[in-house]
Amino acid sequence: MSCVLSPGRGFTLKALVLAADGLELATIPEPTRETPDAVLVEVTLISLNRGETSLPWRSGQVAGWDAFGTVIETSSDGQGPPVGSTVTTWGYSGAWAQQRVVSRHDLAVVAGNIDPYAAAALPAAGVSALHAVKTAQIVKGTRLAIVGGTGGVGHLATQLAASLGAIVTVVTRDPISASAAHTKSANWNINFTSVEDINPSAEFDAIIDTVGGTPLSLLTEHLARRGRVLLVGAAGGEKTTLDTSQLIKRKASMHSLDVPTPLGNDLSDLLTLVSEEKIRLTASDGGSWVRLIDEPASQLMGMGKSVFHVN
Repeated sequence: MSCVLSPGRGFTLKALVLAADGLELATIPEPTRETPDAVLVEVTLISLNRGETSLPWRSGQVAGWDAFGTVIETSSDGQGPPVGSTVTTWGYSGAWAQQRVVSRHDLAVVAGNIDPYAAAALPAAGVSALHAVKTAQIVKGTRLAIVGGTGGVGHLATQLAASLGAIVTVVTRDPISASAAHTKSANWNINFTSVEDINPSAEFDAIIDTVGGTPLSLLTEHLARRGRVLLVGAAGGEKTTLDTSQLIKRKASMHSLDVPTPLGNDLSDLLTLVSEEKIRLTASDGGSWVRLIDEPASQLMGMGKSVFHVN
């Protein structure tokens, strides 16, 4: 079923927007579909990504990237999901609202056997992890170190890389808890260690870094010849000091992650992996979305991703 574009029905909605002293729950006009590919979604769950906590949202802008919900108006081009479909969505803003308009190219239909919390938490973290593994050229036998392998991107990149046959070392402050949190199949090769306990003779063909700071500085000393470093995030908040002469000596390369858009096809591929239990996304129930107003984001993040209910 396809609906014609309309100027809205005069409803008002609640959304989390940027105010002078942080986020606030504000009343906004009902969003309208302005392009033929636009889909209107009633949002029930949103997820929190670390990058959203430092992004300079515009004053009055509806924040958020990831939202899960139900299609209430499909695209007028006739190619969007039917009204009533359960979908997970991504966009540069607009997720943290009772309704969002999103391109049909940036959503994916969620199968009934998939946990809604996992689907809500998947878009930004999942696609980042998918492209991190692709960009770092991870294949069977690649010796890979992942710094921050328990965060949203890290724990998914760990599973994706291991499923390809890579030899994965997760570098984390709490190896015991990280190991217990990961679901590993018998043929996956995943090791957990702190940066201080890395074997002095260890060599890595690739490093995927989501933390920055001292761990990355120390790990680059273990790069193999023609090794590669992929920068995904800087969750540690610490400046990184690198000995570039060592990188040059090893003919190593360093890149920042660039995720191509739209994301719909990637989301569909990831949901298939979740449905087939080839990867498992750790997503916890964070309660009401008003917690994003009242509590520091750093306290709302744990292992994996936190998901919140849109009331």
